Amino acid sequence: MSLITILTILLLIVACVLPFVIIKRRDKRAENKFRQILLDHASNGNHSISQHELLNQKIIGIADATNRIFFLKHFNNKDVIHEVDLTTVERCYINKTTRNSIDGNYSATERVELRFTPQNRTNPEAVFEVYSLEHDSLSMSGELQLAEKWKSIIDKKLLDKKSKVIQ
Repeated sequence: MSLITILTILLLIVACVLPFVIIKRRDKRAENKFRQILLDHASNGNHSISQHELLNQKIIGIADATNRIFFLKHFNNKDVIHEVDLTTVERCYINKTTRNSIDGNYSATERVELRFTPQNRTNPEAVFEVYSLEHDSLSMSGELQLAEKWKSIIDKKLLDKKSKVIQ
């Protein structure tokens, strides 16, 4: 092979790989910025996020020391942050809403939410909208698994809280 052929092949390889590298770096930078928004919000309230997870323009995190859970969602070009004090929560559950097709052969998940029932029933439930067919993509990509994972984390925290009250 001649030097020109080798250089041409290398140039083609770089031209094919470079867009993927650029996209990956851009996405990583956006994730870090998104994560930092949640961490800054928590630190403004003197909370320290000990565990968090990012998925599709949504991030959920927990401050173990202060029993607070945070949810940040990028929606309509703005960031919406929700915060729940787990000491005031009785239970957490997943609300999954589905819609059936007209002929009844198909069903689609319309919404997946983490809902927090307060101990004081006069207060409204707090809701973290993990997935919405209206605002997210047509197919879920890990949102249900994210909700189930965080429900179990929250249930463990609530169970720990109840066992401390009993002792």
